[in-house]
Amino acid sequence: MHQRLLPRSLVVLTVILSAAACAPPPLTSPTPSRSLATTTPTAAPTDGLPAASPTPPPATSLPTPTAGPPLHGTIALFSLGSLDRAALHALAGDGSVTELSRVVSSPVAVSDDGRWVGTSSSQPSADAVAAFNLKTGATYTIPVASDLSPYGMAFDPGANRLAFLELGLPGASGTPWALIVVTMRDSSATRFEAVTGPDESLLPGSPIGWSGDDLLLNTFIPFSEAGSEGLWAVTLPPDVTSAPIDALDRRRVLSGGDYLFEPELSPDAARLTYLSRDHDYTPDDYTPVGYDLAVNQLGFLNLESGSSRLLVEETEGGALAGDVAWSPDGELGLFAEGRYSGTTFDSLMLKTVDDTGAQTEIAPVPLPSEGQLITLDWCAPDTILVVVATADGVHQLHAIDLVSGESSLVASEDHVAVLGCVRGGDGDGANADVVHVRAVRSADGTWTFHVTVAHPDTGWEDYADGWDVVTPDGEVLKPDPESEFTRTLLHPHVDEQPFTRSQSGIVIPEGVTEVRARAHDIVDGYGGEEIVVDLTETSGPNFEVERE
Repeated sequence: MHQRLLPRSLVVLTVILSAAACAPPPLTSPTPSRSLATTTPTAAPTDGLPAASPTPPPATSLPTPTAGPPLHGTIALFSLGSLDRAALHALAGDGSVTELSRVVSSPVAVSDDGRWVGTSSSQPSADAVAAFNLKTGATYTIPVASDLSPYGMAFDPGANRLAFLELGLPGASGTPWALIVVTMRDSSATRFEAVTGPDESLLPGSPIGWSGDDLLLNTFIPFSEAGSEGLWAVTLPPDVTSAPIDALDRRRVLSGGDYLFEPELSPDAARLTYLSRDHDYTPDDYTPVGYDLAVNQLGFLNLESGSSRLLVEETEGGALAGDVAWSPDGELGLFAEGRYSGTTFDSLMLKTVDDTGAQTEIAPVPLPSEGQLITLDWCAPDTILVVVATADGVHQLHAIDLVSGESSLVASEDHVAVLGCVRGGDGDGANADVVHVRAVRSADGTWTFHVTVAHPDTGWEDYADGWDVVTPDGEVLKPDPESEFTRTLLHPHVDEQPFTRSQSGIVIPEGVTEVRARAHDIVDGYGGEEIVVDLTETSGPNFEVERE
């Protein structure tokens, strides 16, 4: 997924990336305009930024959240507003839009399943990153070190970890920066520090995604007019402890001269597609502004083998726009090709390319006169999302139907950003979620668990039929050994969502200090949200522990 919202202090980089379509950056519209195909408005927070803490305390969480809106059918999350403050929205496969009761600000990341959103946060303290779960309502707050600010961020494919960059102002010894990795299970944060100096140490980089235990960093020279300075893979196993960046294993994936815009990671996190330029080639009728950022090449790179090759090379007067995307199955690359008319494209055609280089035309981009392409996303098999900017800087989000080639306007605002595709958002996959657990230890040593489950029960044909308490080694704890679950749910709860059911007489083996609660439904089985309960604590992310 792209990091769609850019850091405020990298003003020059904002200009560079705004030129991704090889046009000047869009101007702020003097009169904000806004339109939505379908909206459900809700109240949004309006608190400002309080003062920063001089020493970053441990990450905190809200223990008893309320469940958020269902994501059933969602194919993408997007924002409307500005880089500093934007309202979060969900786009469904049928084209309907739901405004969520959340505000986000740059940087923003969305997990592949659409459940977790990471964003720069003003609550409860300034200079913090918040991660919230749209299904359960769980919210983590990870303070940022004093005098540093959060930048690009990315979830790993399983939404087990969130990584983001902290960057400080240049000082006598260099520019301080750090990678922060948050474990989503318990909100613990691990810090890897560095200082950019005159030596050949690794430059700071914005995380763009994970490939296994490798975090991919799009590096740059901070507070300069330079663009990307190379894509690096930094190895961060789950059990790694805080250490200097220089102590971590790392390798360069692409040099800075090999690509011009942020590469795009494939859905299986095994390949990259990237845009580059043959500097001996100049498109017809092209007039660069400030920087020569025309591109005419598209390549694929295999992250395991390190091999790469060009699949598209335009040499007949045309050029490629400054963004690419993958099909949901990872089999095709999506790009836009057209011809310039001065500083902007006169028109653009969406095309796909496979790993043999075979190209297929899809549909024209709904490009406004003297406007520019901002981003491309392919979030459902039959739907492509395109963000374009008008000549006066207003952003438009369009959905393009791959079968008919027709486009429809989804939203228009001063700033629109597709924050991430939601894989499986068409309703496939497990969706029985545990949203809260209260565990009570009785005087006789047994436990009673009160488990709250959320599932879109429709009736006897699809409902949540049980929940379990499971030890770290996988043992399901059942008061009745003949029962299928720790607690069997005997009927649908169509009109009671979420709902809480209890089970007493649970014996937790000696030495076990942590269990997890999971839910099951009769159609999709296990696989929804689970909650880990630390029995040594009184409360934590979505759980409470009591002793009688």
